[in-house]
Amino acid sequence: MLGESINFDDFKNKLEKAGKAWFGWEEIKNHIELANWAIRTRFETLSSVSALAATLLIIATFNDKLITLDNYVRVLLTILLIMIPGSLWGLFYETSKAAGDSFKKIYEVAEKSMGKETADKMKIARNPSIRGAIPLIVYMIFTLVSLAIILLIWR
Repeated sequence: MLGESINFDDFKNKLEKAGKAWFGWEEIKNHIELANWAIRTRFETLSSVSALAATLLIIATFNDKLITLDNYVRVLLTILLIMIPGSLWGLFYETSKAAGDSFKKIYEVAEKSMGKETADKMKIARNPSIRGAIPLIVYMIFTLVSLAIILLIWR
């Protein structure tokens, strides 16, 4: 889980005020932008999760007059209900990996160009936070709800 996203302009201003020499600025800028994109993308998925949860409610309230819940329909619903949280976990993994790799590269370039002390200060942006944990918590809840609905379908 990653904490707050990095504000590129604030970081640049702090370095300029401190009179730090800046080498590798463009490379770090690219990695900062990638890390920010990965963090934003994770949060953008929350609206998709809400839409999927609404869909699950519709499925859960099917009337027997609309669709007979035979074994064929149960298998199809089970597959769909497994695929939804599975794809969300895959997306969570990929965005977390991209952000983590970017922060690692930012640290490496900053350490080479500005020294270890300044680079260590940049690690603060990677500390876990509540805001960074929200997507993980929502995915866990959504997975548990999906599993509960699967159990209800097969009872």
